[in-house]
Order: sequence, then C-alpha cells, then structure tokens
Amino acid sequence: MEILGNEEKGVYKISGEDSDILTVYLNGSQVTAEAGKMLFYVGDVKSDTKEIKEGGSISKHIFSAARKVITDDHMAFTTFSGQGEISFGDYLPGSIAAIKLSGNAIIASKENLIAYVGDINVSVEAQSGLGSLLFGGEGLVLLKISGNGLVFIHGGGNILTHQLKKE
Repeated sequence: MEILGNEEKGVYKISGEDSDILTVYLNGSQVTAEAGKMLFYVGDVKSDTKEIKEGGSISKHIFSAARKVITDDHMAFTTFSGQGEISFGDYLPGSIAAIKLSGNAIIASKENLIAYVGDINVSVEAQSGLGSLLFGGEGLVLLKISGNGLVFIHGGGNILTHQLKKE
C-alpha cells in the first residue's frame, strides 16, 4: 500500500504492508514527531527536542510529576527542519492514517501520535478518577491535538475512521 499526499503543509508518503512507514519530504518546512518515532533521514535535517509543558494549577503539576514516576512517561517531541526526507514509524505493526485538522481537535493516546505538520497544538488531556487507575492506567493520559495541519496517527492493525456528528 502507498498513499501520497501533497497538502499545503507538506508532501508526505505512507507506505508499507505489515507496518506502515511515514516519509515526509522537507523543503525548508518542518515536521514534529514524538521522540523515538524517527527511523532515518536523508539530507540536511536539523532537530530540536522539547518537552510538552503542562500549565495550570499546582495540583496539575503534582499529578504530572506523579504520572511520570508511575508510568515512566516522557512527553518529549522533536521538530525536524531543513532540506531532505525523514521517515517515521512505530515499533508495533500497524497502519498510519493522515488526519487533516482545520481548527478542530482530536483526542489520542500518546503512543498513537507519530508526527504532525502545520500549526498544531499538543496538550495533555488527563483523565481523573479511580477507575482509570484501577484498570492499569490505560486512558489515564491522553493527548488533545488541535489546530490547522496534518496529524499522523498509528494504530495497531487497520485503522477505520468515522465522522461523528453532534446531536
């Protein structure tokens, strides 16, 4: 399978069979990815890694510190820029989908976000409650991804998309 995209925010290719690989072609543009998702690059590519900052109350900062200790969770993202091509993937087999955001938002687990291009904001969307802690912490920390651009999401296996309507 091969999907080519030529959006205003960049040129990309999704290819693979058992495990998709995302290739973004940089021509003075940039792409941001979760740290550890980059497979290789060709050309004059520079990188800058930053950690997502969580704003808000002191309790939010305490929760953030506790989450990092309990889950060994690091919220670092690397922005790549320059001239060349750069490829990304996940360590698990599965598909990568390109989702175009036009001022809207999606919620995804940290593990599913591969990369994004454009004016995208990523913030931590913490779910509270004893239930999420009792069930292995799954769903405890999610990402809210919003803005204008392309977001590349990885899913174990095939990805199905559904457009939800407000009632």
